[in-house]
Amino acid sequence: EVKIDRSFLGGGNGAESFLVRSMAKMGHHLGLQIVVEGIEHWTSYESVARIDCDELQGFALSPPLEAAQLEQWLDDWTSNLPSGSSHPWRQAE
Repeated sequence: EVKIDRSFLGGGNGAESFLVRSMAKMGHHLGLQIVVEGIEHWTSYESVARIDCDELQGFALSPPLEAAQLEQWLDDWTSNLPSGSSHPWRQAE
């Protein structure tokens, strides 16, 4: 697994998307899963949503949760899935 740090998401000049995309391609070429952390805002989400990453972490998706809260969050999340949607959390925008 390769975890890409939030520091590669800043700047807003497009270079971060290039770096994250390059790291994701290299990691996948090596057979690794790619996790991007630091998705704190929807702008961060949008900048990496089109990059082939396996997992995203950050407050834009959910704050840290206790196990019981996670179960409730998952229940709510799955019950609100629109049919055919690959990004159901966009409903919250």
